[in-house]
Amino acid sequence: ALRTKKHVWISVMLIGLLLVLYFGMNANRLFGRQTMTIHQPADDIILSNVPEFMVSGRISPQDKLSINHEEVYNDPSTGTFQQRYTLQAGLNTFEFVVRRFLGKETKEVRQVIYQPENGYEIRK
Repeated sequence: ALRTKKHVWISVMLIGLLLVLYFGMNANRLFGRQTMTIHQPADDIILSNVPEFMVSGRISPQDKLSINHEEVYNDPSTGTFQQRYTLQAGLNTFEFVVRRFLGKETKEVRQVIYQPENGYEIRK
């Protein structure tokens, strides 16, 4: 019985050590701060005179991205993303939120002011 308790104790210690090593080696991937590069819109506020707008950028491939509370899928190998939007006349706000598995959120807000040419939009 004493020998069995010793084996259980060694097994528990070994599993604990393996878990500590795993989390230590993957701490940044699991808990670290996310990185996000937004290519379009390039500045915090931009003007546009066309109704179609392509939002694009790059995040870490293992992170999750949502724009205006809708999940946007990124390329699993490069982390690049792009999403087409139809702008409304006036101010259009895009809230980018990147989440890591066990990490914090990173948020960034960009705005596009859509001003149709001649003050009105011609619909076909």
